[in-house]
Amino acid sequence: MATELLTPLALTDLAPGKWASDTSPDHARGQGRLQARKTSKGVAFYYRFTGTDGQSRRIALGTYDERGRRGGLSLAMARDRAGELTRRYRAGDRDLHLSLAEEIEARTIARAQRQAEQAAEAEARAGTLGVLLMGYRDHLEAQGKTVTARDVTSLFNRHVLAARPALWARPARKVTTEDVVALVARLREAGHKRSADKLRSFIRAAYALAAAGRESADVPAALVALGIRENPAAGVRAVKGSRGRRERTLSVAELRAYWRRARLLAPTDAALLTLHLLTAGQRVRQLARVQTADWDRDADVLTLRDPKGRREEPRLHFVPLLPDVVAAINTLTAPSAGPFLFTVDGGLSPATYDQLADRIARVADAMVAAGEVDSRFTAGDLRRSVETRLAALGVPQEVRAELLSHGLAGVQKQSYDRHTYLDEKRQALHLWLRMLSGEAANVTALPKRRSVK
Repeated sequence: MATELLTPLALTDLAPGKWASDTSPDHARGQGRLQARKTSKGVAFYYRFTGTDGQSRRIALGTYDERGRRGGLSLAMARDRAGELTRRYRAGDRDLHLSLAEEIEARTIARAQRQAEQAAEAEARAGTLGVLLMGYRDHLEAQGKTVTARDVTSLFNRHVLAARPALWARPARKVTTEDVVALVARLREAGHKRSADKLRSFIRAAYALAAAGRESADVPAALVALGIRENPAAGVRAVKGSRGRRERTLSVAELRAYWRRARLLAPTDAALLTLHLLTAGQRVRQLARVQTADWDRDADVLTLRDPKGRREEPRLHFVPLLPDVVAAINTLTAPSAGPFLFTVDGGLSPATYDQLADRIARVADAMVAAGEVDSRFTAGDLRRSVETRLAALGVPQEVRAELLSHGLAGVQKQSYDRHTYLDEKRQALHLWLRMLSGEAANVTALPKRRSVK
């Protein structure tokens, strides 16, 4: 009957530095055996065998724990490991040290490869082109540029996500200039030159923002984490014909016909066109941002915010309100459902460019049918007409620039001229309304304001 020298009691009583072997009378010499040794940290298990060079060698198996907890080995577990090594030894694997080292190295390499693959997958999920583009959209919203953010979202979703889902899911750092050119070309070839160039511009801006994270603390951390170094859209040329210069201005007779017909529309539609036209055709994106808090009811002045260009803070743009505009705002916001003033749903959300354009187009169609104009016109044409007709009425250039919020980037204006021009702008708007109403035949021109030296 086989006798075993290793028992839990024997392991517990083992003297420090002493060895004990798990053997029996029928154990074959040189085929390996389980051994234990008492150390300062406890009892350690080893497998002892004779190597190919005839020398005795030991392989560490682990530390003894009676129940095999906390990574330790029970006596039964240690015997199982020793038995496996014995079977390998008997099968001809006499250089167990080398074999086990190679296996450990192979497992280490495999584990590292798995980790690298998992990291690559995680990076691909977290650092895709879609993540970059939506991060840019979020940045615009955080800056208060909600209208631009809405435009960006529509372009990216329709012409990148839906059109090229595989590209949307590609790591942003692996997107090439050729990829961007293909996106832009697809839109251009469909006849949408302006949208194609806007898509190019927005993708370029998204990459530029992320790349700036190396030098600027103002870039969102989510974009900095993408590690963008190159901008694949930087070298993509603007789409030819996407920014065709429009020259159309409406005559006095055409403007009066438009004003007359606009006032005959349903109350909400008439109020929307009134607010747009009698604030001198302000940009729809700026009107769309205006909320109740931006309306000084005592002074009847609306504060718009002009974020155009590379301003860190939007330029405050003050627009006096004529009584007709105040009445229009009251119509648009009754009953009040939200804070927005340029709206068609009571203030719950701002009116979009398309909503304004649709109402202008309906009036223009009626004018075409009546022979009052030759073709449709746009909100931009109306804005251009305001500038042109006010100039004809003698309104000075600086007052027109202040009223329409353009051409105000010079050093003099930015650093020295702090005049708000409210009185001059209010007078210009009165001239504008009188002209629209057919009462501008004998208008006295506004005096020119001396520039600041």
